[in-house]
Amino acid sequence: MKNKKYVVVIKRSIVALVILFVIVCFSFGATYSNFVYDSDDHRAVEMHISKLMYSIKINGNPVSEIDIKPGISRVSVEIGSLNEIISYYKLIVNKNDNLSVFYLDNSSSDKIKNNEKTTVNLLVFNSSSSNIKAKFLINGGYIINSISDIKVDEGYTEINKIGVGDYINYNVNNTYLVPSDYSTNEDLSMTTPNTSFRVLSINDDNTIDIISSESITLENVKFNGSNGYNNFNYIINDLCNSLYSRMNSTVKNISVLDIEKYSKRNLFSSNNLIPINKEIYIPSVLELDNSVMVNGNTGTLNSSDIILIDKLNSNKQVSSISIVENQLNNIEFDKNIYNELLLNDDYYVSTRMYSYDGLDLTYGIYNIHNGLLTHSNLYDSNNNDYEISNFKIRPIVKLLSNSKIGLNNNELEVK
Repeated sequence: MKNKKYVVVIKRSIVALVILFVIVCFSFGATYSNFVYDSDDHRAVEMHISKLMYSIKINGNPVSEIDIKPGISRVSVEIGSLNEIISYYKLIVNKNDNLSVFYLDNSSSDKIKNNEKTTVNLLVFNSSSSNIKAKFLINGGYIINSISDIKVDEGYTEINKIGVGDYINYNVNNTYLVPSDYSTNEDLSMTTPNTSFRVLSINDDNTIDIISSESITLENVKFNGSNGYNNFNYIINDLCNSLYSRMNSTVKNISVLDIEKYSKRNLFSSNNLIPINKEIYIPSVLELDNSVMVNGNTGTLNSSDIILIDKLNSNKQVSSISIVENQLNNIEFDKNIYNELLLNDDYYVSTRMYSYDGLDLTYGIYNIHNGLLTHSNLYDSNNNDYEISNFKIRPIVKLLSNSKIGLNNNELEVK
Protein backbone atom coordinates (compact mmCIF):
# COMPACT_ATOMS: atom_id res chain seq x y z
CA MET A 1 0.00 0.00 0.00
CA LYS A 2 2.86 2.34 0.84
CA ASN A 3 4.50 1.78 -2.58
CA LYS A 4 1.27 2.49 -4.34
CA LYS A 5 1.03 5.79 -2.47
CA TYR A 6 4.53 6.76 -3.70
CA VAL A 7 3.58 5.86 -7.27
CA VAL A 8 0.50 8.09 -7.10
CA VAL A 9 2.57 10.95 -5.68
CA ILE A 10 5.20 10.52 -8.41
CA LYS A 11 2.55 10.44 -11.14
CA ARG A 12 0.96 13.56 -9.74
CA SER A 13 4.36 15.26 -9.59
CA ILE A 14 5.08 14.32 -13.21
CA VAL A 15 1.72 15.71 -14.33
CA ALA A 16 2.38 18.86 -12.35
CA LEU A 17 5.83 19.19 -13.96
CA VAL A 18 4.37 18.67 -17.42
CA ILE A 19 1.69 21.29 -16.76
CA LEU A 20 4.34 23.68 -15.39
CA PHE A 21 6.56 23.03 -18.43
CA VAL A 22 3.69 23.73 -20.81
CA ILE A 23 2.89 26.95 -18.94
CA VAL A 24 6.55 28.01 -19.07
CA CYS A 25 6.73 27.24 -22.81
CA PHE A 26 3.64 29.28 -23.57
CA SER A 27 4.92 32.10 -21.42
CA PHE A 28 8.35 32.02 -23.08
CA GLY A 29 6.76 31.82 -26.55
CA ALA A 30 4.54 34.79 -25.88
CA THR A 31 7.49 36.74 -24.52
CA TYR A 32 9.56 35.86 -27.60
CA SER A 33 6.72 36.86 -29.92
CA ASN A 34 6.48 40.19 -28.21
CA PHE A 35 10.24 40.58 -28.54
CA VAL A 36 10.16 39.88 -32.26
CA TYR A 37 7.33 42.35 -32.81
CA ASP A 38 9.01 45.00 -30.68
CA SER A 39 12.33 44.47 -32.47
CA ASP A 40 10.78 44.79 -35.94
CA ASP A 41 8.85 47.84 -34.87
CA HIS A 42 12.00 49.35 -33.41
CA ARG A 43 13.89 48.72 -36.66
CA ALA A 44 11.06 50.35 -38.62
CA VAL A 45 11.30 53.39 -36.36
CA GLU A 46 15.06 53.46 -36.89
CA MET A 47 14.49 53.39 -40.68
CA HIS A 48 12.10 56.32 -40.45
CA ILE A 49 14.54 58.48 -38.53
CA SER A 50 17.78 57.44 -40.21
CA LYS A 51 19.46 59.82 -42.68
CA LEU A 52 19.23 59.05 -46.40
CA MET A 53 22.21 60.20 -48.45
CA TYR A 54 22.36 61.32 -52.10
CA SER A 55 24.92 62.78 -54.44
CA ILE A 56 24.23 65.47 -57.04
CA LYS A 57 25.90 66.75 -60.18
CA ILE A 58 24.68 69.69 -62.28
CA ASN A 59 25.69 69.77 -65.93
CA GLY A 60 28.36 67.18 -65.14
CA ASN A 61 29.90 69.10 -62.23
CA PRO A 62 29.71 67.97 -58.55
CA VAL A 63 27.87 71.10 -57.39
CA SER A 64 24.36 71.79 -56.13
CA GLU A 65 24.22 75.48 -57.05
CA ILE A 66 24.55 77.23 -60.42
CA ASP A 67 23.94 80.65 -61.95
CA ILE A 68 20.98 80.82 -64.34
CA LYS A 69 21.24 83.49 -67.04
CA PRO A 70 18.18 85.51 -68.12
CA GLY A 71 15.83 83.71 -70.50
CA ILE A 72 15.44 79.97 -71.13
CA SER A 73 18.11 77.44 -70.13
CA ARG A 74 18.45 73.68 -69.93
CA VAL A 75 19.95 72.03 -66.88
CA SER A 76 20.94 68.39 -66.49
CA VAL A 77 20.94 67.02 -62.93
CA GLU A 78 22.51 63.66 -62.06
CA ILE A 79 21.18 62.17 -58.82
CA GLY A 80 23.00 59.33 -57.11
CA SER A 81 21.74 57.18 -54.24
CA LEU A 82 24.28 56.45 -51.49
CA ASN A 83 21.81 54.26 -49.62
CA GLU A 84 21.48 50.48 -49.37
CA ILE A 85 17.77 50.53 -50.05
CA ILE A 86 15.37 51.62 -52.77
CA SER A 87 14.03 55.05 -51.87
CA TYR A 88 11.74 57.79 -53.08
CA TYR A 89 13.21 61.23 -53.58
CA LYS A 90 12.20 64.76 -54.49
CA LEU A 91 14.42 67.22 -56.32
CA ILE A 92 13.65 70.72 -55.05
CA VAL A 93 14.95 74.21 -55.86
CA ASN A 94 15.12 77.46 -53.94
CA LYS A 95 12.12 79.78 -54.26
CA ASN A 96 12.51 82.91 -56.37
CA ASP A 97 9.70 84.88 -58.02
CA ASN A 98 11.79 85.24 -61.19
CA LEU A 99 12.86 81.59 -61.35
CA SER A 100 10.68 78.77 -62.70
CA VAL A 101 12.01 75.23 -63.08
CA PHE A 102 10.27 72.37 -64.90
CA TYR A 103 10.95 68.75 -65.76
CA LEU A 104 10.99 68.22 -69.50
CA ASP A 105 8.65 65.58 -70.99
CA ASN A 106 9.17 62.12 -69.42
CA SER A 107 12.21 63.33 -67.49
CA SER A 108 10.91 63.38 -63.94
CA SER A 109 11.48 60.42 -61.63
CA ASP A 110 10.58 59.66 -58.04
CA LYS A 111 12.27 56.35 -57.21
CA ILE A 112 15.92 55.32 -57.17
CA LYS A 113 17.62 52.00 -56.38
CA ASN A 114 20.48 51.53 -53.96
CA ASN A 115 23.78 52.85 -55.32
CA GLU A 116 22.07 53.82 -58.59
CA LYS A 117 22.33 57.07 -60.57
CA THR A 118 19.66 58.78 -62.63
CA THR A 119 19.69 61.93 -64.76
CA VAL A 120 16.79 64.37 -65.10
CA ASN A 121 16.56 67.18 -67.63
CA LEU A 122 15.15 70.52 -66.57
CA LEU A 123 13.94 73.61 -68.39
CA VAL A 124 14.67 76.75 -66.39
CA PHE A 125 13.14 80.19 -66.94
CA ASN A 126 14.82 83.30 -65.54
CA SER A 127 12.40 86.16 -66.09
CA SER A 128 14.72 88.80 -64.62
CA SER A 129 17.42 90.80 -66.41
CA SER A 130 20.34 89.40 -64.42
CA ASN A 131 21.72 86.02 -63.32
CA ILE A 132 19.87 84.13 -60.58
CA LYS A 133 21.46 81.53 -58.34
CA ALA A 134 19.57 78.24 -58.39
CA LYS A 135 20.28 75.86 -55.50
CA PHE A 136 19.04 72.28 -55.75
CA LEU A 137 18.45 69.82 -52.90
CA ILE A 138 17.37 66.19 -52.77
CA ASN A 139 14.95 65.11 -50.06
CA GLY A 140 14.44 61.36 -49.59
CA GLY A 141 11.79 59.02 -48.29
CA TYR A 142 11.16 55.32 -47.86
CA ILE A 143 9.20 52.94 -50.04
CA ILE A 144 6.93 52.06 -47.09
CA ASN A 145 5.72 55.65 -47.34
CA SER A 146 4.59 57.55 -50.47
CA ILE A 147 6.29 60.26 -52.49
CA SER A 148 3.84 62.79 -51.07
CA ASP A 149 5.15 62.09 -47.54
CA ILE A 150 8.51 63.66 -48.38
CA LYS A 151 8.75 67.11 -46.85
CA VAL A 152 9.96 70.13 -48.83
CA ASP A 153 12.43 72.29 -46.95
CA GLU A 154 11.35 75.81 -46.09
CA GLY A 155 12.45 78.28 -48.73
CA TYR A 156 12.35 75.61 -51.47
CA THR A 157 9.74 74.45 -53.93
CA GLU A 158 8.97 71.28 -55.87
CA ILE A 159 9.68 71.02 -59.59
CA ASN A 160 6.71 70.71 -61.93
CA LYS A 161 6.52 69.32 -65.48
CA ILE A 162 6.25 71.14 -68.78
CA GLY A 163 5.29 69.41 -71.99
CA VAL A 164 3.59 69.56 -75.36
CA GLY A 165 -0.04 70.59 -75.04
CA ASP A 166 0.37 72.66 -71.88
CA TYR A 167 -1.51 75.96 -71.90
CA ILE A 168 0.53 79.15 -71.67
CA ASN A 169 -0.67 82.72 -71.18
CA TYR A 170 0.52 84.87 -74.07
CA ASN A 171 -1.10 88.29 -74.20
CA VAL A 172 -0.50 90.85 -76.93
CA ASN A 173 -2.36 93.78 -78.44
CA ASN A 174 -1.19 94.89 -81.90
CA THR A 175 -2.68 96.16 -85.15
CA TYR A 176 -2.18 95.27 -88.80
CA LEU A 177 -3.20 97.09 -91.97
CA VAL A 178 -4.45 94.58 -94.55
CA PRO A 179 -3.62 95.91 -98.06
CA SER A 180 -6.69 96.74 -100.10
CA ASP A 181 -5.78 94.06 -102.67
CA TYR A 182 -6.46 91.43 -99.98
CA SER A 183 -9.36 93.06 -98.17
CA THR A 184 -13.05 93.44 -98.84
CA ASN A 185 -12.61 96.91 -97.31
CA GLU A 186 -10.11 99.54 -98.34
CA ASP A 187 -6.93 99.13 -96.26
CA LEU A 188 -8.59 97.14 -93.49
CA SER A 189 -7.16 97.78 -90.01
CA MET A 190 -7.17 94.71 -87.75
CA THR A 191 -6.43 94.36 -84.04
CA THR A 192 -5.15 91.19 -82.42
CA PRO A 193 -7.99 88.68 -81.91
CA ASN A 194 -7.97 87.13 -78.44
CA THR A 195 -6.95 83.49 -78.29
CA SER A 196 -5.23 81.09 -75.92
CA PHE A 197 -1.98 79.28 -76.73
CA ARG A 198 -0.54 75.83 -76.06
CA VAL A 199 2.98 74.44 -76.17
CA LEU A 200 3.68 72.86 -79.57
CA SER A 201 7.35 71.92 -79.15
CA ILE A 202 10.33 72.49 -76.86
CA ASN A 203 13.31 72.79 -79.17
CA ASP A 204 16.96 71.79 -78.72
CA ASP A 205 18.08 75.42 -79.17
CA ASN A 206 16.08 76.42 -76.04
CA THR A 207 13.31 78.04 -78.05
CA ILE A 208 9.69 77.08 -77.50
CA ASP A 209 6.99 76.96 -80.18
CA ILE A 210 3.45 77.69 -79.06
CA ILE A 211 0.34 77.53 -81.23
CA SER A 212 -3.10 79.10 -80.92
CA SER A 213 -5.36 76.58 -79.22
CA GLU A 214 -8.02 77.17 -81.86
CA SER A 215 -8.21 78.62 -85.34
CA ILE A 216 -8.74 82.36 -85.85
CA THR A 217 -11.24 83.56 -88.44
CA LEU A 218 -10.13 86.52 -90.54
CA GLU A 219 -13.28 88.33 -91.60
CA ASN A 220 -13.14 90.77 -94.52
CA VAL A 221 -9.83 89.35 -95.75
CA LYS A 222 -9.80 87.72 -99.19
CA PHE A 223 -7.44 86.17 -101.71
CA ASN A 224 -8.14 85.51 -105.36
CA GLY A 225 -6.48 84.72 -108.67
CA SER A 226 -2.78 84.46 -109.41
CA ASN A 227 -2.00 87.49 -107.22
CA GLY A 228 -3.62 85.78 -104.23
CA TYR A 229 -1.78 82.55 -105.00
CA ASN A 230 1.62 84.24 -105.30
CA ASN A 231 1.36 86.32 -102.14
CA PHE A 232 -0.78 84.24 -99.77
CA ASN A 233 2.21 83.05 -97.76
CA TYR A 234 3.68 86.53 -97.50
CA ILE A 235 0.49 88.34 -96.47
CA ILE A 236 -0.71 85.72 -93.97
CA ASN A 237 2.69 85.36 -92.30
CA ASP A 238 3.17 89.12 -92.21
CA LEU A 239 -0.29 89.45 -90.68
CA CYS A 240 0.40 86.79 -88.02
CA ASN A 241 3.77 88.29 -87.12
CA SER A 242 2.38 91.82 -86.90
CA LEU A 243 -0.62 90.83 -84.78
CA TYR A 244 0.98 88.31 -82.41
CA SER A 245 4.67 89.13 -82.12
CA ARG A 246 6.22 90.77 -79.10
CA MET A 247 9.73 91.21 -77.79
CA ASN A 248 11.86 88.04 -78.06
CA SER A 249 9.45 86.19 -80.33
CA THR A 250 8.73 85.61 -84.00
CA VAL A 251 5.40 84.51 -85.47
CA LYS A 252 4.14 82.88 -88.64
CA ASN A 253 1.11 80.95 -89.82
CA ILE A 254 1.40 77.18 -89.71
CA SER A 255 2.66 75.48 -92.90
CA VAL A 256 2.58 71.93 -94.24
CA LEU A 257 6.23 71.58 -93.18
CA ASP A 258 5.25 72.36 -89.59
CA ILE A 259 2.61 69.63 -89.64
CA GLU A 260 4.98 67.20 -91.35
CA LYS A 261 7.62 67.79 -88.66
CA TYR A 262 5.51 65.83 -86.14
CA SER A 263 4.23 63.24 -88.60
CA LYS A 264 5.43 59.64 -88.74
CA ARG A 265 6.20 60.06 -92.44
CA ASN A 266 6.33 62.62 -95.23
CA LEU A 267 2.94 63.95 -96.23
CA PHE A 268 3.78 63.80 -99.93
CA SER A 269 4.82 61.02 -102.26
CA SER A 270 6.64 62.42 -105.28
CA ASN A 271 6.00 60.85 -108.69
CA ASN A 272 8.00 61.24 -111.86
CA LEU A 273 8.24 64.60 -113.61
CA ILE A 274 5.14 65.18 -115.73
CA PRO A 275 5.65 67.28 -118.91
CA ILE A 276 2.81 69.52 -120.12
CA ASN A 277 3.49 70.71 -123.65
CA LYS A 278 0.82 73.26 -124.46
CA GLU A 279 0.06 76.93 -123.98
CA ILE A 280 -1.09 77.46 -120.38
CA TYR A 281 -1.18 80.22 -117.77
CA ILE A 282 0.83 79.92 -114.58
CA PRO A 283 1.18 82.15 -111.49
CA SER A 284 4.59 83.78 -111.86
CA VAL A 285 5.83 82.36 -108.53
CA LEU A 286 5.98 78.92 -110.18
CA GLU A 287 9.02 80.06 -112.15
CA LEU A 288 10.82 80.15 -108.78
CA ASP A 289 9.45 76.83 -107.47
CA ASN A 290 11.88 73.92 -107.05
CA SER A 291 9.27 71.32 -108.04
CA VAL A 292 8.47 72.94 -111.38
CA MET A 293 10.50 73.29 -114.59
CA VAL A 294 9.43 76.22 -116.75
CA ASN A 295 11.04 76.47 -120.19
CA GLY A 296 13.79 74.14 -119.01
CA ASN A 297 14.61 76.07 -115.79
CA THR A 298 13.91 75.09 -112.16
CA GLY A 299 13.76 77.51 -109.24
CA THR A 300 14.87 77.15 -105.61
CA LEU A 301 11.74 78.07 -103.63
CA ASN A 302 9.80 75.60 -101.53
CA SER A 303 6.02 75.85 -101.65
CA SER A 304 6.02 77.13 -98.04
CA ASP A 305 8.63 79.85 -98.67
CA ILE A 306 7.62 83.48 -98.31
CA ILE A 307 7.95 85.92 -101.19
CA LEU A 308 6.17 89.09 -102.32
CA ILE A 309 5.43 89.43 -106.04
CA ASP A 310 4.14 92.54 -107.81
CA LYS A 311 0.48 92.06 -108.70
CA LEU A 312 1.14 93.57 -112.16
CA ASN A 313 3.37 90.58 -112.94
CA SER A 314 1.29 87.95 -111.18
CA ASN A 315 0.91 85.52 -114.10
CA LYS A 316 2.33 84.60 -117.47
CA GLN A 317 1.65 82.29 -120.37
CA VAL A 318 4.16 79.52 -121.12
CA SER A 319 4.46 76.93 -123.87
CA SER A 320 5.96 74.11 -121.79
CA ILE A 321 6.12 73.17 -118.15
CA SER A 322 7.08 70.04 -116.21
CA ILE A 323 5.70 69.42 -112.72
CA VAL A 324 6.17 66.95 -109.91
CA GLU A 325 2.67 65.78 -109.05
CA ASN A 326 2.57 65.14 -105.33
CA GLN A 327 0.24 62.52 -103.90
CA LEU A 328 -0.94 63.09 -100.34
CA ASN A 329 -0.43 60.56 -97.56
CA ASN A 330 -2.70 60.34 -94.52
CA ILE A 331 -1.54 62.35 -91.52
CA GLU A 332 -0.33 60.14 -88.67
CA PHE A 333 1.52 61.60 -85.70
CA ASP A 334 4.11 60.05 -83.38
CA LYS A 335 2.21 61.39 -80.35
CA ASN A 336 -1.56 61.56 -79.92
CA ILE A 337 -1.31 65.08 -78.50
CA TYR A 338 -0.62 66.37 -82.02
CA ASN A 339 -4.01 65.10 -83.20
CA GLU A 340 -5.52 67.34 -80.55
CA LEU A 341 -3.28 70.29 -81.37
CA LEU A 342 -3.20 70.20 -85.16
CA LEU A 343 -6.31 68.37 -86.36
CA ASN A 344 -8.90 69.71 -83.95
CA ASP A 345 -10.09 72.55 -86.19
CA ASP A 346 -10.33 73.75 -89.80
CA TYR A 347 -7.77 76.30 -91.01
CA TYR A 348 -5.56 77.33 -93.93
CA VAL A 349 -1.87 76.56 -93.96
CA SER A 350 0.77 78.73 -95.60
CA THR A 351 1.72 76.35 -98.39
CA ARG A 352 1.02 76.72 -102.12
CA MET A 353 -0.19 73.73 -104.12
CA TYR A 354 -0.96 72.77 -107.69
CA SER A 355 -2.67 69.73 -109.20
CA TYR A 356 -3.02 68.30 -112.70
CA ASP A 357 -6.03 66.29 -113.87
CA GLY A 358 -4.58 65.35 -117.26
CA LEU A 359 -6.06 68.39 -118.99
CA ASP A 360 -5.66 71.47 -116.81
CA LEU A 361 -3.56 72.72 -113.91
CA THR A 362 -5.19 74.29 -110.85
CA TYR A 363 -3.35 76.37 -108.27
CA GLY A 364 -4.45 76.83 -104.67
CA ILE A 365 -3.66 76.82 -100.96
CA TYR A 366 -3.61 73.82 -98.63
CA ASN A 367 -5.92 73.67 -95.64
CA ILE A 368 -6.84 71.28 -92.84
CA HIS A 369 -10.48 70.20 -93.01
CA ASN A 370 -12.06 67.44 -90.91
CA GLY A 371 -8.62 66.16 -89.94
CA LEU A 372 -7.42 65.87 -93.54
CA LEU A 373 -5.06 67.92 -95.67
CA THR A 374 -7.09 69.34 -98.56
CA HIS A 375 -6.92 72.53 -100.66
CA SER A 376 -8.88 75.45 -102.10
CA ASN A 377 -8.29 76.78 -105.61
CA LEU A 378 -7.34 80.35 -106.49
CA TYR A 379 -6.36 80.14 -110.16
CA ASP A 380 -6.13 77.72 -113.09
CA SER A 381 -4.18 77.22 -116.30
CA ASN A 382 -7.06 78.67 -118.36
CA ASN A 383 -6.59 82.07 -116.65
CA ASN A 384 -9.67 81.70 -114.42
CA ASP A 385 -9.72 83.34 -110.97
CA TYR A 386 -11.27 81.92 -107.78
CA GLU A 387 -11.67 83.57 -104.39
CA ILE A 388 -11.38 82.43 -100.80
CA SER A 389 -12.43 84.59 -97.86
CA ASN A 390 -13.41 84.41 -94.18
CA PHE A 391 -10.89 81.65 -93.71
CA LYS A 392 -9.12 80.57 -90.55
CA ILE A 393 -5.43 80.66 -89.59
CA ARG A 394 -3.27 79.10 -86.85
CA PRO A 395 -0.37 81.33 -85.76
CA ILE A 396 2.76 79.68 -84.36
CA VAL A 397 4.81 81.82 -81.98
CA LYS A 398 8.48 81.00 -81.49
CA LEU A 399 9.58 82.13 -78.04
CA LEU A 400 13.30 82.84 -78.35
CA SER A 401 15.82 81.67 -75.76
CA ASN A 402 15.89 85.13 -74.16
CA SER A 403 12.13 85.13 -73.61
CA LYS A 404 10.91 85.78 -70.08
CA ILE A 405 8.57 83.04 -68.89
CA GLY A 406 7.33 82.40 -65.38
CA LEU A 407 4.41 81.16 -63.31
CA ASN A 408 1.30 83.16 -62.47
CA ASN A 409 -1.12 81.32 -60.14
CA ASN A 410 0.62 78.06 -61.13
CA GLU A 411 0.07 78.75 -64.83
CA LEU A 412 2.78 79.34 -67.43
CA GLU A 413 2.92 82.93 -68.61
CA VAL A 414 5.08 84.86 -71.05
CA LYS A 415 6.04 88.00 -69.16
